[in-house]
Amino acid sequence: MNPCLLMLVVVCGNVDEVRKGRAVPVADETRQGIDNCNAQEKPADPVIEEEPPGLEIRRSRLNAHLAAHLNWITLVCELSGEQQELLKEKIDQLLVQREQRWKRNAHLQKVMIQDYSPIACTTLGGAAGFLTQQRILSLTEEILSEQQQTLLTSALNERFQTIRRAMLSYAIAIIDDELFLTASQRESLSSELKDAITNLDDGVFTFSSRHVYLPFSLLREQLELLPDSALTDAQRKRVTEAFENAHRFNQSPLLTINGDETIDQQLERLTEITRERFRLAAIQQTSWLEDSLILTPLQVQNLTVATKGVSLQCAADWKKSAREYLDTNLPRFGKEQQLGRLGEFQMQLPSQLTLSYPVLEKLSLNPLWRRTLEKQGASEVVQERADFQRSAVVGYLAAHLDKELWLTPEQRPQLTKLIDSACPSGLDAPNTFGYTFPEMSLLTMPLFGIEIHQASKFLTEPQQKVWRSLRDQFQVMGFDIIFQMSEGRALHFELPQ
Repeated sequence: MNPCLLMLVVVCGNVDEVRKGRAVPVADETRQGIDNCNAQEKPADPVIEEEPPGLEIRRSRLNAHLAAHLNWITLVCELSGEQQELLKEKIDQLLVQREQRWKRNAHLQKVMIQDYSPIACTTLGGAAGFLTQQRILSLTEEILSEQQQTLLTSALNERFQTIRRAMLSYAIAIIDDELFLTASQRESLSSELKDAITNLDDGVFTFSSRHVYLPFSLLREQLELLPDSALTDAQRKRVTEAFENAHRFNQSPLLTINGDETIDQQLERLTEITRERFRLAAIQQTSWLEDSLILTPLQVQNLTVATKGVSLQCAADWKKSAREYLDTNLPRFGKEQQLGRLGEFQMQLPSQLTLSYPVLEKLSLNPLWRRTLEKQGASEVVQERADFQRSAVVGYLAAHLDKELWLTPEQRPQLTKLIDSACPSGLDAPNTFGYTFPEMSLLTMPLFGIEIHQASKFLTEPQQKVWRSLRDQFQVMGFDIIFQMSEGRALHFELPQ
């Protein structure tokens, strides 16, 4: 019987004695029941909730970001000390609310990339994504004077448009990397797509399909909606092929250890696929040159003939590099759960080996192809395209860092110059099929190619803290940069030389 019920039965059974004010003896077992009930009524010890993993890193990242943001507004609006305190108080209150929401949902969300990670942090759904232009103006409305509010609105518009133009230019560079656009087509597409690309401000794009860890813009869908006159028939065919042949042409070459095919048989098959990819890229470049330079039929024929020899040479170079890697590393491949980047290749699970993705940009470095282009008078237009690609990527990196650092218009060209010097020659938009998280890979170039003392000449102390917080998201091991993801996974990037 429940001890509480037992107590009620005993008391009720002696109700007359109780009314007379006499003490009623209570049985030992009843007294124990009363004690148990009293113990149950005591408040339980408070449950200490375990804080989600990464909370301290997230706080550190946001504190650095918000300090840079507040410093930017102070410079733009010439805030007084009192105004700075009021604005900081409002931002801190909002930050506490958003952290509570994040903590409530953290255990429910299974994500590979945390919302405070580089690239992710300043996207609309990222940890700092709540600082939209509208939110900033709302926070400052009761603090700033009318003149200060006008200055802030103008500065926010300038910053927003600058970042947006850079993101659009990079999106066009990705399309150009696949379709070989003429200069007039690039200009036309910029006008057509500036308001059509979804999530443009986030700056995560894919041409057709790849594994993407963040909300992205699928550029192929936008191209299919363009007027027929926007692209040539060959370019539209490539848009279709890029989707239909994604599995065959756009995945990293994978070797299976102890599979049905021998290593040599698999390598031959992958080399043939690689040769075909280079051949298609050369044909596409020929079509682009024909449109850009108005080539004669003889010039087109010369380029078409050269595509066969060039594709064979590029595929042979890839096969040689793959063979050297296999000969060196297959004997070591029996180690359990080995994961590391060696040269151009990536070691993954013991049952499979992923070779390097064929870099189609190496086509332009092939001596035979370069001599052929020079003979057809195509060097100038090829260089113009290379200059556009480099400028677009450098501007894209500057825009992502601007989103983190809150640069002033005077700081932007200084940082852009450093980024350009930190990036390798031949820089262009990465093929979005062959890389995992190419945006992160690109960002490591300025983060680890620029020394903080170089940037400290024009970055404020709050901005330098943001820079350090970005670098702290990575680990450097030898010549590798490692970015740790959830579930024990990691991304490996080469350390800029």
